[in-house]
Amino acid sequence: MISGFSQSKEDVQIRTEQIADGVYFMESINGFGGGNMTVSVGEEGVLLVDNMYDWMFGKIKNALNQITNKEIRIAINSHFHTDHSGANKSLKDQAILIGHENVYQRFWTYGAKNVEALELLPTITFDDELSIRFNDEKIRMIHYPNSHTDGDVIVFFEKSKVLHLGDIYFNGMFPAVYASSGGNIKNLILSLEDIINRFPEDTRIVPGHGKVSSMNELEQYLKMLKTSVSIVEKGILEGRTLEDLKTNKVLNAYDDLGEGGGQSTSEFLSMVYTLLSE
Repeated sequence: MISGFSQSKEDVQIRTEQIADGVYFMESINGFGGGNMTVSVGEEGVLLVDNMYDWMFGKIKNALNQITNKEIRIAINSHFHTDHSGANKSLKDQAILIGHENVYQRFWTYGAKNVEALELLPTITFDDELSIRFNDEKIRMIHYPNSHTDGDVIVFFEKSKVLHLGDIYFNGMFPAVYASSGGNIKNLILSLEDIINRFPEDTRIVPGHGKVSSMNELEQYLKMLKTSVSIVEKGILEGRTLEDLKTNKVLNAYDDLGEGGGQSTSEFLSMVYTLLSE
């Protein structure tokens, strides 16, 4: 959950921005309705990358109706968190749902305790990489293991040079990494290094949260992560406590990210310290 927003569902709206020919960016505004979406629109129909919470589905449909009368045919999940995959429930009877095998396994496991999770299961799963061709575009899905979670998938639109990173990237705010979901902050750094080396410099990037970004901005984000991990890891090796590092404000150079709507600097420091101590 991203903090700092009004949580009145009635107030939440969707803002749409065209970022390439036939490719759109959608985000929730006036409150938090879920993570960012990338939308492909063309003769073959509509493809969604991520789909917010299920209670946002009517608003997603209304936003789509402003740009096309085509039906949603494919929905890709960047990972299993329901602020990105909740509308699988509404989409399952009308679209092909695609996700990493670990996304399926997460929902299947949770279904033993909460049967509603079984309504979120992807229809098609894969392990390492999957490519499809849709709306005159080759769309590549690549698994980056144990980064934000154990089921993270990035989605690259080759013709449009649009890259959807899901929660591997939080633009303008600190990231969240969940060890309980298979996340690992050092693996996240390795994933980002590979992504930066793999894709064109002029790629437009859709983060899981925050505004549409450039590769240069992603490089700065990676630099922040590397520096933060290095500072905290050094403190741990020196036997310093978390409270000591907080008191000395060792990450205060990044306080602007602490005001970006995600975690505060103190919360991020606590997360990094815990992850590196496990």
